Amino acid sequence: MFLSDTMRRSRIRIIIGLLGLFVSAAGCLVPLSAAELGSNSRGGSGGSIIIISTSASTFNYTGGEQQWVVPRKVTSIRVDVRGASGGDGGHEGGSGARVQTKLSVSPAETLYLYVGGGGHVAEGGGGGGGGASDIRRGGAALGNRVVVAGGGGGGGRGFSTRSGGGGQGGFNGGVGDGVLGSGAVGGTGGTQSEGGVGGGDPRLLRKGEDGSQGNGGRGAWNGGVGGGGSGGWNGGGEGGGYQGWGGGGGGGGYYGGGGGGVDDKRADSGGGGGGSSYSAGTNTTYTDGYRQGGDKPSTSAQMTEPEKAGKR
Repeated sequence: MFLSDTMRRSRIRIIIGLLGLFVSAAGCLVPLSAAELGSNSRGGSGGSIIIISTSASTFNYTGGEQQWVVPRKVTSIRVDVRGASGGDGGHEGGSGARVQTKLSVSPAETLYLYVGGGGHVAEGGGGGGGGASDIRRGGAALGNRVVVAGGGGGGGRGFSTRSGGGGQGGFNGGVGDGVLGSGAVGGTGGTQSEGGVGGGDPRLLRKGEDGSQGNGGRGAWNGGVGGGGSGGWNGGGEGGGYQGWGGGGGGGGYYGGGGGGVDDKRADSGGGGGGSSYSAGTNTTYTDGYRQGGDKPSTSAQMTEPEKAGKR
């Protein structure tokens, strides 16, 4: 399938099976080929891709739900889920999170796959937040998510060069950058129990929207609409935009990040907060702000949960 430049620049892979290996339904170990692994090169603001490795099926970003049926005799799978990055404003959007975990499954059951789209680059405002990537069992509602990798927040765009970058997706999403000495405050990241808080002063009506379950908040703007980058599919918040500037959108996630605020007296804008991540699996590793090949630089931090007692 043909992928546009925008889609190629932002990719997320969910790899089910042993890391670096295929696990066939018969239990044989089959090495991953270069073609099956695909390219990680992306600029951080386009579409995303999923690869299901047990059957070597590839699911490209489509902007809609996709499905995968568990093969016979398979009762557990290894997954690698990566959230999309936020779009650039005047500053770069944040990178998405990565979640690696082991899930219990039932043969012949259907898993619902949602691959987040990258936040759009803004021409006249803040960048859109990146969409989350997730796997759902037993249905397609948000409450059915069993693995979520948060998206990065969109970068803010100031009237001149004064703006903040987007926060990275993570176990708890990162805070978007603000502008020192300004009212342009970045949105906070989503957590394990609530959405991030939009940056800015609500008394000035220039505050970014708060994030919510699954969705990032919209970036603040100076009383107008339009001009900001669209949020990435699956929860990315829209960047604010008016007369060339606005706050970055929050990243989608288990709980989405808050949108960036603006200081309309100084025409400064903050970045959106990153979305949080989640796993119902075991032996889980979370990587905040995961940098894929060719992606923008980001600071990564890892946290690994131990194997849960009584589960394999």
